Amino acid sequence: MLAIFTNDDAGVSTDPQAVAGFRQVIEWLNEVGVRGTFFWVPRPAQYAEAHELWRDTLLWARDLGHDFQLHGLTHGSCLEFGLPQPSTRRANPRPFEEYEANRERYEEAHSAARLTERLRQGCEAYESLFGERPLVFRAPCFGVCANLYHALADVGISCSSSRGVNPTMTAYTLTGDESLHRWQPDYPCVPWIEPPGVVEVPCMEDYIIGTLPPEQYQERLALFKSEYSNFMEQAGEEGVIIFGSHYRAMTASWDSVRRLYEELLAWFAEQRVEWLTFKEYILARA
Repeated sequence: MLAIFTNDDAGVSTDPQAVAGFRQVIEWLNEVGVRGTFFWVPRPAQYAEAHELWRDTLLWARDLGHDFQLHGLTHGSCLEFGLPQPSTRRANPRPFEEYEANRERYEEAHSAARLTERLRQGCEAYESLFGERPLVFRAPCFGVCANLYHALADVGISCSSSRGVNPTMTAYTLTGDESLHRWQPDYPCVPWIEPPGVVEVPCMEDYIIGTLPPEQYQERLALFKSEYSNFMEQAGEEGVIIFGSHYRAMTASWDSVRRLYEELLAWFAEQRVEWLTFKEYILARA
């Protein structure tokens, strides 16, 4: 089975330590022989400062063979491009409460015209930095709506990876609620088409997004293997593993996370998983 290592939020922070952590992840991926796909935020707060801080590192990583795609515009809200999927409410109710309290405002913000304009700005910033157009979009917090897919088509992006497979388990890792420790996928484990023709490729969640306490190492490793075994069984030959991660969550517990991911990579190799970038996957589908 094919697999893509994805990592979110590159470019969003103006903290030099964030860039140092990002470089640490790149160097580790080079060591283990995996080229990642990083979802980059084009217009975060303090954009000029963020761009100056990140530019050389992003181009360095790109020149090493890593892939960059588009992650929202500002990443200032989970509601930037739509509403997160309902099952995420158990771990993070705030976006839903905000949306319900300001429904009319967000319905206007999520019009196809408004979303197209945001995407146009993001694509222009991406092209200015990387010299080409993005091929894949990921919405902040997986917040999407039907109009988003029409807006993506309008700007020429034919692929999204903005839906999580099993947020129930993510909620378990964040809350410790044992009733949520189960395989209960929200969506099919294979890519599908959203009107007007955008491919949605669902993402497996980041199960260390709330860090990795040392005492939970073995339990979390077993959880990863169980979740991916379930995914591969249901996806079959049509599926592609989209491995979700965040560089800041990784480096917050770096020694433990590196060890865990290296054990996972060895396990994936036993399952005959082959790694590629999202760009390579899209071009192969064309």
